[in-house]
Amino acid sequence: MNRSNQTIRLFIAAPIPPPPKLVLSQVIERLSGKIPQGVRWVNPGGIHLTIKFLGNIPPNEVTRITETMSQAAAEEPPFHVRLSGLGVFPNEIRPRVLWAGVEGDIRCLRGLQEKTESALEAIGYPVDRRPFNPHLTLGRVRDQVNEQTRRSIGSVLSSEELEGSEPWSVESVDLIQTHFGTKGATYTTLASAPLKGSQS
Repeated sequence: MNRSNQTIRLFIAAPIPPPPKLVLSQVIERLSGKIPQGVRWVNPGGIHLTIKFLGNIPPNEVTRITETMSQAAAEEPPFHVRLSGLGVFPNEIRPRVLWAGVEGDIRCLRGLQEKTESALEAIGYPVDRRPFNPHLTLGRVRDQVNEQTRRSIGSVLSSEELEGSEPWSVESVDLIQTHFGTKGATYTTLASAPLKGSQS
């Protein structure tokens, strides 16, 4: 992997179509009414299903990463997932991340993630040793939030239900750049790669 003083923040993700994004937008609106402070909510338009977080990477690595991502994606066929449940990381007592889960062809999703990890490892990117827990981030608890408020946030999430959406087909993966600004993170898709046999 090439080194440079200038870097961009990158990750690989499966795009989320408009119908489940609309469901998640409604969930965020509902939750933000019950949790009036202490959480930095994501923009529903930027919600994604992360496959591999790369971190701060030299821009001249984009082409090589894109080629590797495309090779890995071409080995896995499209599959279906759907929204399923709400939760927090690491636990309800001290939540840091609020998320929506997914269910469906999780074995296929894990296969795509493992292929991507392995392909990137072969060109010098370290493997993430943490278990892969597919999820869609809805919000992050602010660092300054006290323990009592954190418990309250965890309690709200544990009592909420997520109405399941219709399944959608994962047919491609994207290489995405994160931009940080005063209004939160925004994202730019740098490249897309179709899964095996997909016309995406």
